[in-house]
Amino acid sequence: MANRTRNRPFCVRLTDKEYALWLKKHKTIKLGKTDYFIRTLKDSIIKVYSFDKVIKNLHGELRKIGVNLNQIAYYVNSGYFHKRSKKYATFTLVIPKSWSS
Repeated sequence: MANRTRNRPFCVRLTDKEYALWLKKHKTIKLGKTDYFIRTLKDSIIKVYSFDKVIKNLHGELRKIGVNLNQIAYYVNSGYFHKRSKKYATFTLVIPKSWSS
């Protein structure tokens, strides 16, 4: 890693634990701080996971459920089921205990 022009400074703030780990790792490999950083930078793999589509679809489904619940609440509060109880079957909404926290 010799014969390079290093004209860009780079500053990183670390906690005491992180700095101790940095010192331990770069001394174990027996490289200077800059050489260790450059090797780490070049050899590292960064994986990016995107959940945008999943969250968007989930949001849409939750919105549909919310609309349905609002319609049920409207009909229950307006007496819709009471007025038509002879014509329609009884409606029961079961809410698990874990939801009431």
